[in-house]
Amino acid sequence: MKIASKLICLLLALAMVFTVAGCGGNGDSSDTGSSGNNTGNSANNAGWQEIKAKIPADAKGKTIEVFSWNDLTDVTGAVDVVEQFENETGIKIEWVKGSYNEYSTKIAARVASQDSPDIVRLMRIDTGLIRVLEPLQNIDFDFTDEAWDTRIMDFYTFDGKTYGTNMRNTLLQQPRALLYNKNLINRFDLEDPYSLWKQGNWNWEKFEEICKTFKEEVDDDTYLPWTSYQWADAGDAYGSAMIKREGDRFVSNMSDPNLLKGWQKMCQLREDGITNNIRFDINNFENGKILFFTESLISVRRTHFYWKSLKAQGALAAVPFPTIDGGTNATVWSEVEAYAIPQGAPCGSLAPFFLRYYLDSENYDKNTFFCDPTMLDVHEALMKAENMYVNYDCGLITDDIGKGGIHINASIINAKPANASTKLNEYSNLVDAAVKSTNDVLDKLK
Repeated sequence: MKIASKLICLLLALAMVFTVAGCGGNGDSSDTGSSGNNTGNSANNAGWQEIKAKIPADAKGKTIEVFSWNDLTDVTGAVDVVEQFENETGIKIEWVKGSYNEYSTKIAARVASQDSPDIVRLMRIDTGLIRVLEPLQNIDFDFTDEAWDTRIMDFYTFDGKTYGTNMRNTLLQQPRALLYNKNLINRFDLEDPYSLWKQGNWNWEKFEEICKTFKEEVDDDTYLPWTSYQWADAGDAYGSAMIKREGDRFVSNMSDPNLLKGWQKMCQLREDGITNNIRFDINNFENGKILFFTESLISVRRTHFYWKSLKAQGALAAVPFPTIDGGTNATVWSEVEAYAIPQGAPCGSLAPFFLRYYLDSENYDKNTFFCDPTMLDVHEALMKAENMYVNYDCGLITDDIGKGGIHINASIINAKPANASTKLNEYSNLVDAAVKSTNDVLDKLK
């Protein structure tokens, strides 16, 4: 294990002694024993005025620190929403931006040094971060209200303890989509993916057909039909990755035939020049050199810093990920956006009141939140799905166990389709190590 990782493990061990302090609350941090996914004594989607009335009187003048890796301005309208919350409650919000690459490390170090933020944003199962979070069951707040998204809470729940949440109607979520350049669609007289989707004809075969037609029509190797998210898109569409979750634990999924089938397809598409081995080619998509870009809907928010040129041109469009024959009917998620309260958070008892306001789509202008009205349509359709599929590989296969998940994917995508099985077998030991490492941490949360 690397020196930095050893240091964090030490900090994390120290962190476990701290608990949420009730800043302005009633100080009750006892474990209620109720799951955040049960109905219990639910307020059945209580309104904001009812919830606001429960804010302790001495909360005015307190400050809630929110720690994220993005600026507040990346969320369209969020600056106004925060100001409205402050005006209504007298509670101040301090938004702190941390480094994406050192995000979990920074939070763990702050918890260990008794300098916890009050709210942190989550994107995936990150065991290094989860073990310094306070279970929501320990917070004196009704998270059984139907306004909270039980799918997201289930995702962040282990052994009955829930570590992250989001709201069911929120605009701040990241189901995976395919972004595309409308200018290129029109220039080469290609079928419009959004129209195909609305007609019920948007599937993987049609996606490949458009990509191949584009490649033939453009006849220029500096253009590319598609840049992938993590090169595992076909396997994700089949509902298969190297690691899968079974109950509260993770297991290797390397023997799943759909995993091999997905990687064989991805290797074939790379070999055919439909995609390549360059991940997340932001610049060439922005510059009009790439037709499709796999991404969540986070970057099509109107004020998000991605795609400024495409947004200005009205050229950016989005469509749900295409269905694949025999694949999953679930919505495929990229980052699973959720919010959590770290151990020792000085205003942890007030944090849920801000989240209930900040995440509620009713406090935003839905018609201007995304850069194009059709994207709200896509977002709402994807959010309606009760089933969600998440690829755990790149979150759980880390450099600490020998090689990161994204590096494994980068190696496999370069293989010949016929050699995909051999390449997968090369990494089975690393997958086993990642599963063991993850489960060891989860066992300590019991």
